[in-house]
Amino acid sequence: MTNREPRYPDLAIRPQIVRNAPLLTFFIAGDLHAIGPQVPPPLSPHPNGRIVLNMWFLPNPEEMTGFGEPGPMGVTYLATEVAGEEGASADGATRFPGRFWLEHWSSSSAARQYAHRASGLEIKSGDTRLHFQDGFVTATLRLADRAVVTARARVGRDRLKTVSGHSIYYAERDAEARSREVARYEVPWVSDAYAAEGGTVEFNFPEDERALRVVANGRQTVTAVSFRKITLVPYIAQNVVERSPR
Repeated sequence: MTNREPRYPDLAIRPQIVRNAPLLTFFIAGDLHAIGPQVPPPLSPHPNGRIVLNMWFLPNPEEMTGFGEPGPMGVTYLATEVAGEEGASADGATRFPGRFWLEHWSSSSAARQYAHRASGLEIKSGDTRLHFQDGFVTATLRLADRAVVTARARVGRDRLKTVSGHSIYYAERDAEARSREVARYEVPWVSDAYAAEGGTVEFNFPEDERALRVVANGRQTVTAVSFRKITLVPYIAQNVVERSPR
């Protein structure tokens, strides 16, 4: 990677809000032998070995603060759950493992630039779309002209409940010359939950895609699926948990 000025966060960056983004979340059975080498110390994979696939698309620029350049926005990321500090709902009733970002794609160049300037996140270009029809939602991630992720679930129309909380994320980023560091991100959110079932996920990445270090192409084993409309404040790092040489 090229050397960058490592001063994160950029204090000139204003926090941004994304409102009511339709979010599909799939929990996929992972391989700890493949995941382990991709998780930097001091983090370690959670013993359950799950991979999280999140996909959302918000076509209306008025539903977000814009990251400096308002427009439609779609996001897909793969993360693995890690041991240690947990996220939680605001009432404390639900707790869930922290997550380490493995791969991250966004259709918004403004959001990608914002994420790097604000906190050193490396987000790739990719086009995520969600399509709703006959009680099903289909989500696709396209890289260039290739659909590399296709995911589908049956979702309900009626809101079940509203839940709020904080999720704990980690990412590796450039630090001082010839070093890397692991940063911690605490993401606040409020979401309306809907019924979701019958999740399917298929990967079709090109052979040189880094995601294939932790997943294989083809149909995935989905252990759970959820659908929410979520409001969140993304991409702001709180602190550094580890720094190491390259």
